[in-house]
Amino acid sequence: MNPKISIKEIVEEIKSLPLKDIKTVADFVDFVKERELEEEILSSKLIVKEVKASKKSWKEKKYADFIRWEDLKKKHSL
Repeated sequence: MNPKISIKEIVEEIKSLPLKDIKTVADFVDFVKERELEEEILSSKLIVKEVKASKKSWKEKKYADFIRWEDLKKKHSL
């Protein structure tokens, strides 16, 4: 990508793409967001600790101690 290209120019380029290509761009944006979220999670020792404890609870059939992924994300405002 040309480093001098502006956000506005990128948006205009995307708008000019066929619908199937716009969907591909949207999928890529989702991928990047997920990757950033994963990096944030992995950098948080507390979250990693909670995920491991939750997996252990599930394996031991202590379902009351299991934390759903959605709940964990809400708890840490992810």
